[in-house]
Amino acid sequence: MKKLIFLSIILLGLVAVSYSQVRGRPEPTPISRTQKAINRANDLNRRSEQLRNTEKFPVRTNEERRIYQQKIKPLYRKATKDERRFMYPSDNDLANYSGYLKSKRKGIIKLVADVGCAKNSKIVVASPKCEGYTMPGAGSAYSFRFGSYRIHHLSDINLKNNTFQALGVLTHGILVNLGDVPIEGVNLKSNGMKYVTKFKPVRNMAGAAKFANKLTKGVKEGGFLYASVLPVKPNSTYVLRSVAYRGIVERKIGGILFNEFDFDKRKDMIIAFRVVSFSPDKDATIVWKRLKSKGSPRIKN
Repeated sequence: MKKLIFLSIILLGLVAVSYSQVRGRPEPTPISRTQKAINRANDLNRRSEQLRNTEKFPVRTNEERRIYQQKIKPLYRKATKDERRFMYPSDNDLANYSGYLKSKRKGIIKLVADVGCAKNSKIVVASPKCEGYTMPGAGSAYSFRFGSYRIHHLSDINLKNNTFQALGVLTHGILVNLGDVPIEGVNLKSNGMKYVTKFKPVRNMAGAAKFANKLTKGVKEGGFLYASVLPVKPNSTYVLRSVAYRGIVERKIGGILFNEFDFDKRKDMIIAFRVVSFSPDKDATIVWKRLKSKGSPRIKN
């Protein structure tokens, strides 16, 4: 279809040129005609893609499009440049890991304590303590899959009650504290990684619920504790395996019913991260690196 649109525009351009020649007008250069055709084709393709994305829900009327643009889409957006700047780690933390951060698949982020600023995952609460935390999740939740701050139930990790929590919807989050070991040397064969790497994702809801309950209680193996919630400890290196299953999570906003996973990247990832600074009941800064990433399976009833 895109090729047909492009060819049609080229043909229309050539017809217009022939007509201008008959009228005695100067002929535009071939480069100019081609570039205009490309620009128009790209514009049409962008509009077509936007329309396809809008109609997934489906959205048919102007009122539904307004609801989509104003109430649905903002919930799943990435943090803006200003919001990311507001969440910058300290100059000291950035300087200490400046060399480390030059490599790919690595990063540094600050998480603020979850104190209810993103109530009900719909709006950021308007109060002095929440001022500035206007991004989805209000700065307390982050998705390594999405590469941005996220509403809590679509995040990989959340900072709450001085704990790291990996409790996303239809997600198994396996956390383990490896201790005070340099993150630079952590890999898939490091001590404490076996349980994380050998875990095989479940395929049905009954099995998923059973394993989630197991992670809530914690699993002790080989001298390590594996759980979905662990205390934050400064100068400690953690590993997270986040298995975000594919499936359907229905949500209804303004009368529009849709699958939240249409806005998410469902993946099976292994992330190592280290706590470089921590202020209890306030915030934590972590440096992280991605050890593995692959597509996740679909979970069935």
